[in-house]
Amino acid sequence: MSGSPVLALDTSALVRRYVPDPERTLVLDAMAQADVWSASAMARTEVLLALHRMAIAPFQHEELWRSARADWDTFWVVPLDNR
Repeated sequence: MSGSPVLALDTSALVRRYVPDPERTLVLDAMAQADVWSASAMARTEVLLALHRMAIAPFQHEELWRSARADWDTFWVVPLDNR
């Protein structure tokens, strides 16, 4: 794994992956070029909440969540501490 690009993503970048945004292509390209994606455990909750709020209809909410959860299984997750 030495030398493999690791991309650390925050909530705003992850949301852009799933919804139309002027910077979406930048996020998709960066993710495509990285061998490993990482994010904090908190980012998952924040992304799902943001996608829920952005969804216009229940079926859209379900589709957005399904995509996010499928991607999440491939992430290196940075755990939260007790603080």
